[in-house]
Amino acid sequence: MAKAPLIVKYNLIKEFLILNPAVVFNRFTSNPHLFSSGCFQCLPIKFGQNVMDGEDWAEGTQFLPGSSAINEALHEDKAGIGYYGVGYVDGVKALDIAHDADSGYYSPLEAENVNEGHYPLARPLYFYTNGVPGGQVKEFLDFVLSTEGQQLIEEAGFYQLTPEMLETNERVFEEIY
Repeated sequence: MAKAPLIVKYNLIKEFLILNPAVVFNRFTSNPHLFSSGCFQCLPIKFGQNVMDGEDWAEGTQFLPGSSAINEALHEDKAGIGYYGVGYVDGVKALDIAHDADSGYYSPLEAENVNEGHYPLARPLYFYTNGVPGGQVKEFLDFVLSTEGQQLIEEAGFYQLTPEMLETNERVFEEIY
């Protein structure tokens, strides 16, 4: 009998608000230019649930094809604000944010804040497979979870798996093989 698709958490992508470094907070509060990823299954949903409290996107929000495009737009728009994965941050300012008015503010640029759940817009990124992976797919997943694979993830600007996440993935593989 075929098992359900395998879900492997392989690193933490940090989503966070990014501002052009020239922006002064009160300058954009009345008329910000919001940039969002065009990936409607991922980032906007997380952002909408955790920041916008279910409200609609502001008129004029630009949905761009991905993180690189948002980063480029923020470099050109001094009133721009956007959010995307930490691996794409280049020349813009990441904001420290809090869960609520009674919580402390945390930087997304510190892995500990993301891994311990202090930074409220962090989410895991998963690989999905069509059934139990085999062949090259299994080899690829093994590589991603290896020390070398995790080092490459960090070199790309993302966070490595925590020891607990690695143990969880090992247990999943033990169960299905």
